[in-house]
Amino acid sequence: MLNSIIDRRAAESEIVRCPVFKIDLKGRFVYVDDMTERLLGRPQDMLFGRSLGNFLSEKSWSTLSAIFQRYRHYETSFEALELEFVSPDSEKQSLTAVISLNFIAGNPANYQIVLIPAAKSGGASSEFPTSERLIARLAEVVSSETGNRMWKKLAEMMLELDEVCQAGFYHYHEKSLKLLSGAYKEIPGITGEMSEVSDTHLEVVLNSHSFVNTEYSPSAESGENSAKICTEICYPLIHADVCWGMARFIVDKDSIDLEESLLLASRFIGNVFMGCLKES
Repeated sequence: MLNSIIDRRAAESEIVRCPVFKIDLKGRFVYVDDMTERLLGRPQDMLFGRSLGNFLSEKSWSTLSAIFQRYRHYETSFEALELEFVSPDSEKQSLTAVISLNFIAGNPANYQIVLIPAAKSGGASSEFPTSERLIARLAEVVSSETGNRMWKKLAEMMLELDEVCQAGFYHYHEKSLKLLSGAYKEIPGITGEMSEVSDTHLEVVLNSHSFVNTEYSPSAESGENSAKICTEICYPLIHADVCWGMARFIVDKDSIDLEESLLLASRFIGNVFMGCLKES
């Protein structure tokens, strides 16, 4: 099913992809993808070596420059903030930027910046959030929370998707899965237990493959005659081709759109949040 989702959405990649580029420690472009080219209105060969500050408002460049001076350690290499881009004709566009510091041989080498359409935080919505809005919400957690509170916030945020009953994030360490945090809705027939895992869950990490169980049966609450039949969806959390954990969701109503949102969220969390494990 995962392959069919990816194949079906391939022609719509610009809807779910985000502009990505890298700058050196002085803010000059060293890598630019095609979406960044379109955003800035310049081809790669005209961007390499130029300062990112040439495309930002003065305030945004000042804020970003302060981050460059402050974050030079692996444990504090992630930051999320809103940047205001200015086009050649002075049109302005605000985007949420997630910044990570890359290292080579243990030394700071460059910054990778992922741009996401800015979205304001809000309460749970009865409407199904778009993938872009969900990723933007997750990006805000990088700078607003740390440690166990951050993982708890991530799990609780996933419950804002109406179909998600339970959400949990796990760290793979010493050949076992440790629950970083779990969250659940109080629904008859579904308990909030997320700590129990099986060999099937370990295979998600060891093989870096997703897992979908359409006949998942959580333990019934006391007094219930039978447990509610749900769908269990698990995705590997991957950073730099290394699977470091697992995202696990229990949903009471599956759909292609839901699985796409969960997949994108898991990919984002895998890439961005691995550096936060040391703070947990």
